[in-house]
Amino acid sequence: MSNTIIALPSKGIADPNCKKAFFTTNSGGKVFLEIQEDRTNRKFSLTGSIKRGTMRKLDQRLWLMGNTSIGHSIKLAEGEDHPFAVIFDPAEVDEALDVPPEDIRITENTLFPGLADPEISKVVCFPFAQHYIADSPGCYTSVKNRDELITKYNELADAEEFTTFSARTIVRQLTIGIAVSLLLVLLLILFL
Repeated sequence: MSNTIIALPSKGIADPNCKKAFFTTNSGGKVFLEIQEDRTNRKFSLTGSIKRGTMRKLDQRLWLMGNTSIGHSIKLAEGEDHPFAVIFDPAEVDEALDVPPEDIRITENTLFPGLADPEISKVVCFPFAQHYIADSPGCYTSVKNRDELITKYNELADAEEFTTFSARTIVRQLTIGIAVSLLLVLLLILFL
């Protein structure tokens, strides 16, 4: 679920499927997360506190390699394995708060009930803003390691403007294409 464009295995790139989606902390160390799918009203929410968390170094390899280039929906991409990358400063995943699991509680889970253990076993929180940019259709980035990630991050940091993507553009193009095709078929039927 997402309140931004999303890649769905059955549909490819689609518009957001939830308007209500937030994950934030306040100045008192309270954490709030709530996401709710528009169509089904399935929901996941949690609350808690990160105040007792302690900073610790992370296995940066896990966090970096988990966000480098990976292929999505090869079937939908007609066999082409275009990479999808998330570009960010590796320093943002160098360390995080290790929060006692008992300090965070799931308040509602109708999203995928029974899929995961209802008891939280591990909590890691990045207590600062993370800044990253993700690829979108037509923009494919290949990131194979930490050095390439830093190079791409620096290129983005030096960029002066960005073009955003909306699934509405594709829908509009498809609608125009269908309308033109129907018009041509009608003209052929009328004049043949």
